[in-house]
Amino acid sequence: MRGKSITIWNIQKILLKKSLRILVCTVLGGIIMWGVSTWVLPTMYTTSTSIYVYSSSERQEESSLDITSSELSASQQLADTCGVIIQSNSVLGKVIEQMGLSISLEDLQDRVEVSTVNDTGVLSVSVSDESPKQAQEIANTIVDVLPDEFERVVKAGGVEVVDYAEEPEEPSSPNMLLNVLAGILAGFLISCGIIFLREYFDTRVKDEERLSEYFEYEIPVLGVIPSLEEITEEKIARRSRHRNEKR
Repeated sequence: MRGKSITIWNIQKILLKKSLRILVCTVLGGIIMWGVSTWVLPTMYTTSTSIYVYSSSERQEESSLDITSSELSASQQLADTCGVIIQSNSVLGKVIEQMGLSISLEDLQDRVEVSTVNDTGVLSVSVSDESPKQAQEIANTIVDVLPDEFERVVKAGGVEVVDYAEEPEEPSSPNMLLNVLAGILAGFLISCGIIFLREYFDTRVKDEERLSEYFEYEIPVLGVIPSLEEITEEKIARRSRHRNEKR
């Protein structure tokens, strides 16, 4: 006796045989993720503000409009430092205090993202919130609080606001299309996996072809028990022929 062989053809036959179930599970996965995105996941709005971080030497020489590469490099390094300061408890704590927010520091830190723009001294500060107005106010409050804290910590250089945040009109998340596609893909893969595993570990002999998969040598088939569906169909066909003959 030998184990069940697996070929691409066998896998295709199994999946085609259960194609209706796979289709139902695939559509169901998309519907579930649509429902989760609509009623479970919170709708978030994201806005951003940009600031420029300059070094002390830049400000001293700004009248000459002659900025060296070393000064630009110092500005980029200060921008990295400024990004850490923005995420600090001192800055965000003052934001919470000034705005009277009822959220924790950890929660606010998760909503704030800081990134440099094209390796320059410009920083982009993004804030996400369920309220578009509050997202705008948090972002603008951060850049209002930041200059004093930056000067207190670094004691060199400073920051200038490039653009203040505007109130977002469209939500940034959840991404409905991406979530639905992910649900469709998950439903398809999970259904295919379950069907394949059930078929692979099913050791019942259902037909002559399945019998040959378990035995290395061909053995004679003495008889085959027909399914109830086949018997019923044969009876209906015989009755129909019998009625036609009487007519």
